Amino acid sequence: MKVRLIAILLILVMGMQSCDSNEKEFEWTDDIANITNKNIHQWLRKAPLGEEWNPYADNENQAVITNEKQVFPFLGGFYNEEGKLTSSGDNRDIFIDETVIYKDPELGESFVHAALLYEPEEAFIKDFYSEMGNVLMSGVDAIHESYQADLTQTQIFNKNKTYKTAVYWVHSGYHTFLMGFYQQGKLVFQLAFPCVDKERGLAKLQQVNQSLELNIKEWEAAEAKDLEKTKKAQSFWEDPYYGIYLNNLVPQMRVKIKNTNYKKYKSQIAKEEGVDYLFGYVNGEGEHKLRFSMKELAVSKEEYEDEMTDFNVLPNENGIGPVYLIKQEIDGNLIELEAETFFRKGKVLKISATYPTQDSAANKEINGVLTHLHIYR
Repeated sequence: MKVRLIAILLILVMGMQSCDSNEKEFEWTDDIANITNKNIHQWLRKAPLGEEWNPYADNENQAVITNEKQVFPFLGGFYNEEGKLTSSGDNRDIFIDETVIYKDPELGESFVHAALLYEPEEAFIKDFYSEMGNVLMSGVDAIHESYQADLTQTQIFNKNKTYKTAVYWVHSGYHTFLMGFYQQGKLVFQLAFPCVDKERGLAKLQQVNQSLELNIKEWEAAEAKDLEKTKKAQSFWEDPYYGIYLNNLVPQMRVKIKNTNYKKYKSQIAKEEGVDYLFGYVNGEGEHKLRFSMKELAVSKEEYEDEMTDFNVLPNENGIGPVYLIKQEIDGNLIELEAETFFRKGKVLKISATYPTQDSAANKEINGVLTHLHIYR
């Protein structure tokens, strides 16, 4: 009873915190309004998955699971190009999300989940999820409890200008789930249920698709053979950042090189150039290099920034502080660029890059890296 009371109090506190007069306004689009009737709560409850299960109502005097992600570690873990989508805070990405858990008489514990995004940006899921135990339930033993899920994509996948959908096999503990994913603009939908029989699993996907009026053609036309694992998984999230300056295997800084041609060179090559890390590539225009190194700083952060006021500042979308452009000039057929930023007490990060003058895309590429530096201080 005590555990349940604590859980309820936490929910109430979270609810009060969410009552913000400055809350971002959500704009419905016609397609999502038509699908959900602007009511996610009622819409999710149309799913033909048996009786809805409220874990808090089972027994007032028994401890119950208060964190659905312990049962389903892969529940609602959505990512955009940069990282995980957030559902709290002033700058959150998710307007509202809700989960309904069912106890299907044939399948067992199943769920449907929906999220409404403020922006219709593409959402991704990871191929692996992990959740720690619930401290309220297990106390100090929670650290020894781990709930994991491995996902594999089936051959049911499509992405076009209107929507994206995929179906996955999920292995979590001793359970195997079939999971459907669907995104249309600002709406992201997830369905998962225990499954060992492909025919029955596919039938359930199609029933939910019809009941929620999603009209996902790939689900409607699928056959059991389409639930085989694909060799070309295209839907999983890929971290756009590469971690450097490791401390006990934990990166102290990350560089955004996804969607660029930059690859990390071997440490020996970096040492030969007198730097800590070297990234680069060669294309038809010539060689491109991006270098990172450290220099000692004898003054405070504030004093350092006061000394740098004569230099131009590059914007940084991760808010790490000013990145100063020290030099950008042409030397023969190369453009040479130097920049630096405060790293931490006693250290300044030095960045240098060279790229061919005739490569018109290279300047935009290197600016994309410099404006997305991520330093953990």
